[in-house]
Amino acid sequence: MLRKLVLRAVVMIISIVAVVILVVVINPHMGGVERASFSSPGGDYKAVIYVYSLPTVAMPGQGSDRDGFARVFNARGRLLCEMDIPLAGQVDEHAVRWFPKSVSLPGREGFEDCPLQ
Repeated sequence: MLRKLVLRAVVMIISIVAVVILVVVINPHMGGVERASFSSPGGDYKAVIYVYSLPTVAMPGQGSDRDGFARVFNARGRLLCEMDIPLAGQVDEHAVRWFPKSVSLPGREGFEDCPLQ
């Protein structure tokens, strides 16, 4: 009887872990870790850079080479856009370009615009 309960508990734990891993693999944005955030000059918008937290093998010094994504929010916290960012760990305040009606972030094909509406 006790053996059956332990076996059920182990199967349940393995199932939960498998579902969590599957969800993160299907939608890696759910597993993102915030790396940096940059506010617009007027403080009305914020660009947040995330790196993927999936474990990868890297040589020493390559931690900032991880890909990731960016999300841009307005002052109320509403998500305005989301885009993939290569080498997200290397994005700094100079790579985030604020304009009156958009923000440009380094994307896969050069800088990509996100409208601020």
